[in-house]
Amino acid sequence: MKDLLIHLILSSLIPTVFGHKVFGQLSEDVVLPCSFTPNSNDVIHWQRPGSAGQSDEILVHSYYHGKDQLEKQDVKYRNRTSLFHSELPKGNASLELRHLRLGDEGVYNCYAGTEYNIELKIISFSLSYRRGSTSRLECAAWGVRPLPSITWSDASGFINETNRTEVETDGLMSVISELNISDSNQVQCLIHNSVPNLKWQGNWAMTDPLHKVEGNEAILPCDFPYSLNFRNVRAAWSVAGKRLALFDNMTDILEDPRVSRCPVKNRQTDFPIILNNLTISDSGDYLCNISSHNYMQLRVTSLTVDETRDKMTNQIRHRWALLFSTLVVFIACNGIGVGIGVGIYCYRHRGRNENNQPSDPMEMAQLNS
Repeated sequence: MKDLLIHLILSSLIPTVFGHKVFGQLSEDVVLPCSFTPNSNDVIHWQRPGSAGQSDEILVHSYYHGKDQLEKQDVKYRNRTSLFHSELPKGNASLELRHLRLGDEGVYNCYAGTEYNIELKIISFSLSYRRGSTSRLECAAWGVRPLPSITWSDASGFINETNRTEVETDGLMSVISELNISDSNQVQCLIHNSVPNLKWQGNWAMTDPLHKVEGNEAILPCDFPYSLNFRNVRAAWSVAGKRLALFDNMTDILEDPRVSRCPVKNRQTDFPIILNNLTISDSGDYLCNISSHNYMQLRVTSLTVDETRDKMTNQIRHRWALLFSTLVVFIACNGIGVGIGVGIYCYRHRGRNENNQPSDPMEMAQLNS
């Protein structure tokens, strides 16, 4: 029964192996297979070739003297690797690599009496939102084989994509499906890859717009359905390409001093933020990106920050005064009612410069002409 359990675990972690290639999904876990002839002094080294100009190999994981030896392990792999110790007597030196990153892609060498090489390919999916003269969503799959299916839908049913780009590199496919959005305020993208059997879902939603006054605060909502039970969930807030905050199940990273996380009942599913001391320049589209290994949700909130009522009133008064003075100057310059015009102009502008600064030279020149 225990052997069956180990087999099921390994089977669930190895997405697909083609020859010496292993396919793993971004942010998920994967097992790099390696077998050897066991003996009483097992020595196992997992390494990667050094980068260009670097002769030494990168140490991923080592095992000898009956235990893991990780003192010289590369920092990029700390707390992310492990061997199946109960399987070592059977000649199984497979390595589990957790929380895959794009930088993990490449060749891995297993030294266990003989050398065994494995090439790890990272499959990644993405959903991006671009707003310009035409708002557009891009749903993409990178480094897959065979070509995956991509379907779009909204509340009314399936939608035909606007454009598609396919690129093949070293036998692997990358595909970008584009969709122009106008009337829809909620759209879903589904990607299905048959070999390995991977499914990925991306959701985009436009929330109700917010209208605030400068100096106040704005609460920007962001959550995902409680019915979806995802691991390693992360949320990132940004506006105009500038990141404001990054959250996961353990850590809050705030990159703008005016941003704070809004208190919520469930910190693993809700990621609203508070933006304090609003200014006019804070107006824009705020993007919340919630992602896990097979799900991404983009929620866009449009924020408009208006001026305070007092400031708007003062500006209106100033504009009316400016318009009146312009009309007076025009009349004066055309020789009609010069005396009256100048008198009214001076009267209207006697309190214009509180610091008794001289009037604009251009205006004075026009009056004296």
